[in-house]
Amino acid sequence: MRRLFAILPAILMVTMVGGCFPRPDYRDLPDISALPRQVTTVATLTLADPAAPTEAERTAIADALSRTGEHGRRVRVLLAKNSPPPTAGQARALVTDLGIDPSVALVGVGEADTATLDFLRVSVIAPDCASMVAPSEYDWKGQRPTMAFGCATLGNLGQMLADPADLEHGRRYRGADPVTAASAVDRYHENKVTPLRGTSSSGGTSSSSP
Repeated sequence: MRRLFAILPAILMVTMVGGCFPRPDYRDLPDISALPRQVTTVATLTLADPAAPTEAERTAIADALSRTGEHGRRVRVLLAKNSPPPTAGQARALVTDLGIDPSVALVGVGEADTATLDFLRVSVIAPDCASMVAPSEYDWKGQRPTMAFGCATLGNLGQMLADPADLEHGRRYRGADPVTAASAVDRYHENKVTPLRGTSSSGGTSSSSP
């Protein structure tokens, strides 16, 4: 009996180690790029000369923008293959003249002989939690459940996104409005600063000074 009590700790140690090893192969937690999304091509237009579009082409662009919608919109502009790569300023001026918001346009040089405009709509798909399940180390009658680490985070992120197309490509900074900035400086010098908005809380707090 004494011998049994002497080897009992060793038996328990072997059992614990056997239940924990070999450790399962864990994957890294998913990042924002792993959030499932669907990119739909709503319309594709070709322009003979994007620098001088016809009225019919302008009407077709406006119609394609309307059908794409503002939520999740991106426009991919591919110039003719022999076109020189445009600078950032040239690309911004080009798409602005076409009636497209530069912040949602991606401009490059394609492989076709004519310019091509792809109007894309990006939507977020709920993540597949089953594919993120990590096996449990606790291998004793299955009392510890497996975990889909990252699934809740990606699901919440998908619900919070204001524009799903930001996952595909971020929007370009439009720059500061000089008129608004100048008016703020004028109000400061004239002592006519716009007051801050009032705030309120449903619960009161109290403080005491020493």
